[in-house]
Amino acid sequence: MSDPPSKSFSKKEVSSHNKDGDLWIIIEQEVYDVSKFQDEHPGGKKILLGVAGNDATKKFHKYHRQSILDKYKSGLVVGTLEEPQKKKSIFGFMKRS
Repeated sequence: MSDPPSKSFSKKEVSSHNKDGDLWIIIEQEVYDVSKFQDEHPGGKKILLGVAGNDATKKFHKYHRQSILDKYKSGLVVGTLEEPQKKKSIFGFMKRS
């Protein structure tokens, strides 16, 4: 098994990679650069462009087994999704931003 990626990205950063040739997706809190894979995708590039820059976890698992993710993961993962920063509310409780 490969080491986890050390770089983390915000959702905003990932969302900017949303076009042909610069295509990132999120699956299970990991960020994948599928730019070079888009032409090899059996379902076609159009499907990847439809989820580009977004969390594709639900759609991925709807059509793929975990073994597919395991097979391609090491060559495509560029990092993880940053955890949202927690802020204190006026009442002193922690809440997600």
